[in-house]
Amino acid sequence: MITGNEDGVTEQGGQSQQGSGKGDGQDDPVVGDPTPDNDAQPEADEPLGSPLDVLDPSACPELEPVEDGDCGDSALWCVYGDDVRVECRETYFCAASGWRKSPDCRVPEADLCPSTPQTGSCNALASDDPQMRICGFEDGTLCTCNSCSETEWCWECTPPPEQADCPSIAPNAGSSCSKQGISCDYGDPCQGGARRICRENIWFPLSASGCGE
Repeated sequence: MITGNEDGVTEQGGQSQQGSGKGDGQDDPVVGDPTPDNDAQPEADEPLGSPLDVLDPSACPELEPVEDGDCGDSALWCVYGDDVRVECRETYFCAASGWRKSPDCRVPEADLCPSTPQTGSCNALASDDPQMRICGFEDGTLCTCNSCSETEWCWECTPPPEQADCPSIAPNAGSSCSKQGISCDYGDPCQGGARRICRENIWFPLSASGCGE
């Protein structure tokens, strides 16, 4: 099991596994306020916590939960799988009504993605939905078919990190790591990617503007 957020964060309210780095600017792990609002009453299908609050990789079930199954009152987010596109992993959160599963990600039409990463022109009939123009490949490369001129669509690809201690595919936030302080860039979080930093043997999401993870 791999636990994590969006992109993949595993959480449990009230206990923090926050890393020890301080004042690192963009290399600070993303964590929220672990203090619960006891007066707030969430709707039945609303998460009891946020994927950016607290990380506890030991709190999630080993196997994927069953939707509507009991999850207690913990603010858990649990992610399973290793899809190259982080947002396409199986993500569950604990709501007042029980376990809920995040909506499936939007994937490209079958004829858009080639078998291997490409350069140059891509399908001129690519979807208007940017999430349906992202292709992930087995080596960890992410490619997006973007408009590169008024009349052309071109591939823009992000290869996996070159650092030896970075996995080729983004780990889920909350899973274990061993190289203290190493940060790994897996491309734009708005286009299927993620950014991770290892703190106290835990992968944390790095701060990101726009599409937070």
